[in-house]
Amino acid sequence: MTIFKSAYDTLACRDFVMTKIRHALDAVLHTGHLQSIPGSATAKQLEGGVAIANEVPSFIHPFVMDMGTVGSHVGGQAKPFAVADVRMFGKYDIHKAAFVVGISNKTQYAFHILRTRLTNCWVQEAPSLLLNVSPMGMKTYSAWISQQVSRKLLLDARESMILQAYAAFFYWSLFQEDHPLHSNDKNRAAASIMKATGISSQLVLGVVEHFEKPLAGVEEFCRLSKEVVGSIRLAQLNEGLLFALLANTWFGNDKQEVTAVAVEHPPTWLAMVSMASQDRSYHNTEINRLIERLDRKDKGQTFVRALNVTLDAAEA
Repeated sequence: MTIFKSAYDTLACRDFVMTKIRHALDAVLHTGHLQSIPGSATAKQLEGGVAIANEVPSFIHPFVMDMGTVGSHVGGQAKPFAVADVRMFGKYDIHKAAFVVGISNKTQYAFHILRTRLTNCWVQEAPSLLLNVSPMGMKTYSAWISQQVSRKLLLDARESMILQAYAAFFYWSLFQEDHPLHSNDKNRAAASIMKATGISSQLVLGVVEHFEKPLAGVEEFCRLSKEVVGSIRLAQLNEGLLFALLANTWFGNDKQEVTAVAVEHPPTWLAMVSMASQDRSYHNTEINRLIERLDRKDKGQTFVRALNVTLDAAEA
C-alpha cells in the first residue's frame, strides 16, 4: 500500500480540497510567521496574530508541507514537515509577543502538538521507527478494532481472536509500501503480531498467508474481513460502520473525524494512546479503559517513555 503520510491522505479526509490552505501556508512560511512547535526544530504551528496568518483557512489535522511546495532543510536536504493550526486553542498576545493557550484548551492543545510531532517524525524518518517504538501500538490498535466489531456483530471468541490478528496485520500494513510480500516479510509481520497480541502462531500465520502484499487501506480491510475471519456476520462490516463503532471511544473536538483518521494514520493513533495513558482528561475514554485492561501493571507508562525518547532522538 502507499503509506498515508498525512491525515488528509486517509479515507476520512481524502476528499477535502486543501489547495487553498497549502498556498496560504506557503505564503505565511515565506514571511516568517510559522513558529516552531514546542519540542521540535522542524515542525511548525500557525498562531495567527498578523493578517496573513489570520487569513489562512482553518484546518483540523496536522498538515504536511512537502517538497513540492517548500520543504524544510534538515541535514542539508529538503524534507517535508508538519504544521499545526493552533489558533482554535488560544490567541497570539501582541503585548507578550507570544501565543497564549486558553486554560480550558490545554489538554486539546497538548494532543494536537503531540500529533504534529509524530506526523513530523512520520514524514521525515523511516516508518519502521514508529512501528518499532513498542508493541503497545499494535496491541491496543488490534484490540480497539476487534473488540468494537466483535461486540456489535456478536462474533464468538475464536472469530474475535482471528479478527484481532487480522487488525494487527492491517496495522503492520500501514507502515509498508506497496510491494509483494516474500516469506521473510510474512515472517516479520507474523512475529510482530504474535509479540503484540499473544495470539498463537497457527492463527496468526493463517491470517498472514492470505496476503501477497500489504492491505491497501480500510476499505480493503473491511471488504476482506468475512473471508479472512471466516464469519458470515462480517459481511455487514464496511468502513462507515467501523468508523461509527469507533467514534465514541475518544473525546474532544472532532472526535468522530479523529478516530476515523486514526484507523489509517499511525501517528494519530499513537498520539491517542499516549494521551490516554498520561492525561487524566482522557481517563473516561474507552481507549484508556482498553489500555488499563491490556497493560494492568504499567498502564502504558513504558510506552509513553519509549515514544518520547524516540521523538526526542528524531528531532535532536
